Amino acid sequence: MYGVEVKRADAPVMTPSMRIALEDLALDRIAVIYSGDRRYELHEKVSVIPFDKIPGGMKAMFE
Repeated sequence: MYGVEVKRADAPVMTPSMRIALEDLALDRIAVIYSGDRRYELHEKVSVIPFDKIPGGMKAMFE
């Protein structure tokens, strides 16, 4: 199961709510969608993904 969070921040960071969601909901991954242009990892299960990459679909976000 995947979680999705949308942020307005220029450089999203790992938050306590993300940690809680990973644990309580037993999520496989979380995708944090933002308006920037660089993809990066916040955690082994949390990826920050530019909004422009979304047209490829949810699966494309984690590849």
